[in-house]
Amino acid sequence: MAARQATRRSKISDGIPLPASDYRNYYRFLVLQSWTHLWKNQFQNILRSIKQAPSPWKTSNRDSRREVVILARLKIGHTRLTHGHLLNPYLITPPTCLRCRSDNLTVNHFFSCPHPLFLRTIYNDPPNLSSALKNNLDLITRSLQYLRATKFFPHL
Repeated sequence: MAARQATRRSKISDGIPLPASDYRNYYRFLVLQSWTHLWKNQFQNILRSIKQAPSPWKTSNRDSRREVVILARLKIGHTRLTHGHLLNPYLITPPTCLRCRSDNLTVNHFFSCPHPLFLRTIYNDPPNLSSALKNNLDLITRSLQYLRATKFFPHL
């Protein structure tokens, strides 16, 4: 009889408070939703071209701390090679690519430089940064191998 009466009510209230874990999950959902909304509305966000949502990537966890640091630098677009002249007072001019002599040395250029094209084909590495650093363990491993082969890796 109590079950039948409960189906006729528009709102169920039993007076028992919710457990704290339910509130925690709800607030976690609200924070993540707000963070995602903020992420998608930022137009100056360089990382957004690689990562579509602000969620953790398991592929960013590497055995080598050096690889973790290099991946983070590549994803944000700032490496010692591309932006070192801003921090070192003895380097006045921005660096140029030693292979193709391009004046615009950026992180994207590491993956699109025409000189090491044969290495990109050997390692089957994508020709742009957003494809090379996706949340795919195989792609990231190949990209790091490619950067080691081009001798860019120690300077990043």
